[in-house]
Amino acid sequence: MAGLCGLKILLLCAGIINSANCSYTVTTIKFGFKIDITSVNIGNCVNSFSFTTSIRVDFLNPSEIQVTAPTGLPANIITTLPPNCNDLTIDYTCLEQQNKYNKPKNLSELEPFTDYSCTGQIKDNNVPINKTKAVEFQIDCDLGITITEQSATNTSIDLSWTTTSKNCRDDDLQNLFYDCSCSSDTTKQTGKVTGNKHPTGGKCRVAQLNPYQHYTCEVFATYNSKKVGRKEVKQETEIGTSCTKAHHKKQNPNARASTYCINRLNKQPVTTRSVRRWSPEKESALRDCFNTTVWDVLLNPHGEDIEGMTHCLTDYLNFCADVVSPVKTVRCYPNNKPWVTREVKTVLNKKKGCLQEQRQGGHESSTAGGETLCEGSQGQLQEKGGAEAEGKTT
Repeated sequence: MAGLCGLKILLLCAGIINSANCSYTVTTIKFGFKIDITSVNIGNCVNSFSFTTSIRVDFLNPSEIQVTAPTGLPANIITTLPPNCNDLTIDYTCLEQQNKYNKPKNLSELEPFTDYSCTGQIKDNNVPINKTKAVEFQIDCDLGITITEQSATNTSIDLSWTTTSKNCRDDDLQNLFYDCSCSSDTTKQTGKVTGNKHPTGGKCRVAQLNPYQHYTCEVFATYNSKKVGRKEVKQETEIGTSCTKAHHKKQNPNARASTYCINRLNKQPVTTRSVRRWSPEKESALRDCFNTTVWDVLLNPHGEDIEGMTHCLTDYLNFCADVVSPVKTVRCYPNNKPWVTREVKTVLNKKKGCLQEQRQGGHESSTAGGETLCEGSQGQLQEKGGAEAEGKTT
């Protein structure tokens, strides 16, 4: 009888029998509902109890399942399932959004910097019952490029760098490549990345640059032809020989570079240096000065004070040198060549003078004499140039 009464109550609450004699409340809960029977009077059966049931898993609403996209590699999609669904599992498959020749990929096969759309297959004891809503994402490795070394010649710039990632491992970046370039207001040159491809850094050289010019150099990281990282540095090329030639001749096949070099050279300040010129006569006079010096008069007053004797002796030596060969201040211009010595300048001025006289002279005798003088100056200049070259070589 009790079993029959319970069956009637269930039928009543399910709406199959008349509910006139049944008082109850229904409370919805997530993924189910709860029925509270407060008063039942069916025949001789009076009872009250609570009844709770859950919906079947095939009635899960995928839109209510919370899905969190991955932010790093290896990829992991976090899924929040209903409570007490211990037998449910989800297997995700992903497709590239911009690839018409798509092949499904597992989470372990995903690459960085690629747009994916992933859908999960919900399984109950390994039996497919439903699918999750699609989740779209792209994994950004958050690359950081640091320039570790930069140098320049008059026509090229060399860069070295290292790369770090917050969200990806080195093994995930095997398809990472680099490009570099340097540009100014007028030109842009692309460099060549040297060495083996490595995700953690690289080297490059940008050639065919103009001398003595400011450049903005950039290192780009690319993944599958997509720029995914960038670093910018400033670098100036060396002055080189083309700038000095342009400054002297005011002409150059590369007019733009010549004008730029001339302007840059003209803007450089003139520096001064203190020099002392020596000759055999001056060296002999300085030697005589030292030979006639009574050193005890200078050193005995200091006793055992080594520092005092050192200062006194240094001051006296400098005094003798200043008397014999005074210090002269000379001006140095940015276009001065360090190998053009005083002797070479003397010969050059002599050659310029004789050539000028030759152009201005109206008599054959003076012209012939000028040619002889100029030939002699030319020979001296070649001799000086050969001596300088030999000195630089040795």
